[in-house]
Amino acid sequence: MEFIIILVAALCLVLGQEVLYQRKWHKNLTAALEFGQEILTEGEKGSIKEIVRNEKFLPIPALHVKWKVSRNLRFDARENTAMTDQTYRNDIFSLMPYQQITRTLTFTALKRGCYEGNQIELVSHDLFFSTSYSRQIPCRARMYVYPAPVETGRLNLIFDTLLGAYRARKRLYEDPFALRGMREYQASDPFNRINWKATARAGEMMVNEYEYAASRNTVLLLNLEPDSIWPRQELQEESIRLCAALAERLSEDEIPGMVVDAGGLSDETSPEWKFSFGPAYIRRTMEYLCRLDPAAPQPRFESVLETWKDCMEENGYPFFVLISTNQSRELQRAYEDLARISPGSLWIAPLYAEDSLELPDCPAAEPIRWNVEKG
Repeated sequence: MEFIIILVAALCLVLGQEVLYQRKWHKNLTAALEFGQEILTEGEKGSIKEIVRNEKFLPIPALHVKWKVSRNLRFDARENTAMTDQTYRNDIFSLMPYQQITRTLTFTALKRGCYEGNQIELVSHDLFFSTSYSRQIPCRARMYVYPAPVETGRLNLIFDTLLGAYRARKRLYEDPFALRGMREYQASDPFNRINWKATARAGEMMVNEYEYAASRNTVLLLNLEPDSIWPRQELQEESIRLCAALAERLSEDEIPGMVVDAGGLSDETSPEWKFSFGPAYIRRTMEYLCRLDPAAPQPRFESVLETWKDCMEENGYPFFVLISTNQSRELQRAYEDLARISPGSLWIAPLYAEDSLELPDCPAAEPIRWNVEKG
């Protein structure tokens, strides 16, 4: 008789705790991921925190916390880690009532990008591990890994070329808002320069003369279109690094800049850019470059150049720097049309040692070779 009573009591205990856990295991149970740093640079070490909190009287004997992140974050601790197309983590916690546990995992950021933890899966059990329960909760962890810096000496040579081209262009354009004076009309003067009030007073045709101005605005044209059916990712990544370094250098010298590509974003929509410099502009530009996906579908870069050709005057005849490994004849001809209007424009080509730099259809742009070592 006592045995039967004990058996019934045990059965009631098992069934009762099972019902209790089924209803209450997820109540006031939270989990979150937090990156230790908002910003890293390629090759730097970072950390991510797993934070689990049980704010109820019911203990959680075993809680599996499952989440995934890009495989470009290489974790120092490999246990509880599976790596395929992404890195999958499955960590186990045991939580007493009203307990919080924080676990910190360190990693190395292998590649630039925008890394997110969007979802966590929780799997728990009852006291006797007879039944398992699961649920998914959203997560909002985000970190940017900026492109690695490029060699300073070579970058200085390019920047010196930029400044020299800027000085050479200084007297090519007039500032329509800076009136220098007036003179008599000549047959070669356009009619829109005639000052009709001065003409009426003087009794003869008079035209306006303007101060010379050189636009300091600089457009960094980033072309990631591959030059063959097999994309060379090392050259594409070096192009992005070079673009980031030039944007920072221009900003340091308070030269308004803008980064333009063909729109190959990995996630969000391309923002509306305007010429700017300073910390806020650099952060916005770096975050944009982090999200670029060279493999994403994007239009031909010639269409980007054609758009700029049609809006040169309204943008103050900016200075152009094209960063492109691709040297197709179509691209050369399109950039030639732009470079003729914007004298001193540059073409920087990241290339391997065995690649040649030949721009026969683009003589108006100064070519600069940027050698890249194979990894």
